[in-house]
Amino acid sequence: MSNTDIEYHIPLSSPWLKQVDLKDAIPSESREGGRFLVLPPNVPERIPAAEAKAGLPIIENFIDGANVPSESNWLLKNVNPATGELNGYVRASVAEDGQAAIEAADVAFRKGTWPKMSRSERAAVLESIADLVAENKEELARLETADTGKPLTVSRNVDISRVEENFRYFAAKLRVQETSSSSLRPGNYTRRSPLGVCVLIAPWNLPLYLMTWKIAPCIASGNTCVCKPTELASSTLAKLVALIASDSTIGPKLKGVINVVNGRGQDLGDVLCTHPSVSAISFTGGTATGRRIASLAAPHLKKVSLELGGKNATIIWKDAPIKGARMMPTVIRSAFANSGQICLCGSRILIHEDIYDEFASALVSGASKLKVGDPLDPGTTNGPLVSREHAWRVHNFVLWSLHANPAARVLLGGPEKYDGTAFYPITILEGVDHDFVANKEFFGPVVSLHKFSSEEECIRLANASCYGLAGSLWMQGKSEWDILRLSRAWERKFANLWY
Repeated sequence: MSNTDIEYHIPLSSPWLKQVDLKDAIPSESREGGRFLVLPPNVPERIPAAEAKAGLPIIENFIDGANVPSESNWLLKNVNPATGELNGYVRASVAEDGQAAIEAADVAFRKGTWPKMSRSERAAVLESIADLVAENKEELARLETADTGKPLTVSRNVDISRVEENFRYFAAKLRVQETSSSSLRPGNYTRRSPLGVCVLIAPWNLPLYLMTWKIAPCIASGNTCVCKPTELASSTLAKLVALIASDSTIGPKLKGVINVVNGRGQDLGDVLCTHPSVSAISFTGGTATGRRIASLAAPHLKKVSLELGGKNATIIWKDAPIKGARMMPTVIRSAFANSGQICLCGSRILIHEDIYDEFASALVSGASKLKVGDPLDPGTTNGPLVSREHAWRVHNFVLWSLHANPAARVLLGGPEKYDGTAFYPITILEGVDHDFVANKEFFGPVVSLHKFSSEEECIRLANASCYGLAGSLWMQGKSEWDILRLSRAWERKFANLWY
């Protein structure tokens, strides 16, 4: 089967499937190799607006400083993954909505005052946005938890705290930005100018955190933007722009500068990526979608920034300080933070054979103390995944990993502990085929353990993935030159070196 087929097809012959009865919820079909359950994509259910339950909120598009009616008569269900209850609805926008948002941003850029403001004026506005976030931190955190299922303590202390920091950081950068030019001949000078309209597309794992990591530098530089939040978690961005619009001081200054169009990528992607008024696109999300965006933007020579998937290796050298106070908590946090739904998570752990058993035992012991449960419980470390459909996808990858190699086994969690909901157990696998798991981004609370016996084998395994993105190396006793040499041989964009 192709990678896409594997991602969405569960073999009915798998002995692990008997623990979870998904057959009532998922259709099956016959293909080469047997009969398979066919998983639905991780996209909210779309319904006619006339069928919406009365009294539940609808997140509408925000264009030119106000919520506006859509050309679409469709809505997407916004479901709380922890409870399965309906939070409300998100407008399923169409291309005409995207075009309206782009046109508003273009007018604000060409005719508005924002690009003409001084850096200090824009910095003051960013500081005011940060103040609004701080004042409304608890409400924003609860909205993020209701949309994504992440523990409220994480939403409050990580996500929304970082949103505030994003605006304060780029406000500070504006105030210290270098303006000088050097080594220029007479008549030549350097001028920094905003690009224009930028399309910002953020993922569902850190919805407002990553969207504001795009918005803050974008508008700080004098640009205007059209934001396309994830259809799975749109509530916090809707709340933030509402707060901005209602502020009598900064609302008028940002009219048309920040626009939001909600809905599915398949309905909005083409217009957002090809419209002639769009100068740049920033996308964080899946690799396949990133390729699609690049292919749409390339003929129009638009600037594109892509932050895509990761299947990151954590290397445990034979002298790694397993019993040290810092190492095991850090490895566990790297693997299972946000229930593994971070592109930087260390989901492949490569361990020197001399300490493999000791490390595996310590990892299982530490990870078993994580608590998967109610995200509103202060004692919960891991909530559900973003949706039941995504949990099914993670479950499917685990099934295929175990199915592909008879020697594979579960050290913690696994399919027998899964109940078919959005809550997936903390899972540690060993003996799975490395080439298989290294090229599948599970994006869940699942790690695989792999032995190596030499430096050459370690580097080969670390590099044997079609993904970037990061990695970490735990060792002692090596010289700084050896560490630098190893890190250079490791073909990652960046790595954490612990020694």
